[in-house]
Amino acid sequence: MRGLAEDTEGLAIVNHDEVEENLKKIMTSTSAYYLLSYTPTNTAIDGKFRRISVKVKRSNTHVQ
Repeated sequence: MRGLAEDTEGLAIVNHDEVEENLKKIMTSTSAYYLLSYTPTNTAIDGKFRRISVKVKRSNTHVQ
């Protein structure tokens, strides 16, 4: 569970008594988010990755 959380930038809560503190962390991290989608103009199904760039103007914003 810890490995999955680390690989996905998540949070594993294992063997902790501070349940309320950890729930506050979860609520803070999921309280506001946007979902972006991407449709490539290059429609070739060639298995290659496409590079994209996401820019935000709002200060103190974390993009994952």
